[in-house]
Amino acid sequence: MHNIVWLIAYIENEAIGFAKVNFDRKLPNNETRGAELQKIYFLPSSTGKGYGDILLNEAIKLSIHNNQGLLWLEVLKTNHQAKAFYEKKGFNVKTETILKGVNGDMSLWVMIKDLSND
Repeated sequence: MHNIVWLIAYIENEAIGFAKVNFDRKLPNNETRGAELQKIYFLPSSTGKGYGDILLNEAIKLSIHNNQGLLWLEVLKTNHQAKAFYEKKGFNVKTETILKGVNGDMSLWVMIKDLSND
């Protein structure tokens, strides 16, 4: 099993976005392990077109294939649109964590999706 997988989204020959999945990662403040969707990003011109669904579905498939019982991620508490997207895809808020940065602390939701039923 690879510990890290990068998924790259292309339209024709142009990369328009990517996702990074880390396997067998502990949830923040918890001993539970699973696949972490660390990053999902698209060029501004490629957002809102359904490409996020495609990459997220691939991340879920890869996580199941690599025997991960859950997929988890962190989302800014202020990013209501992203939170709603992940909830629509079956993620639930598990806990809250704080990201300490040079410009101050940011509150994050830790969201999980149980993969045992997928």
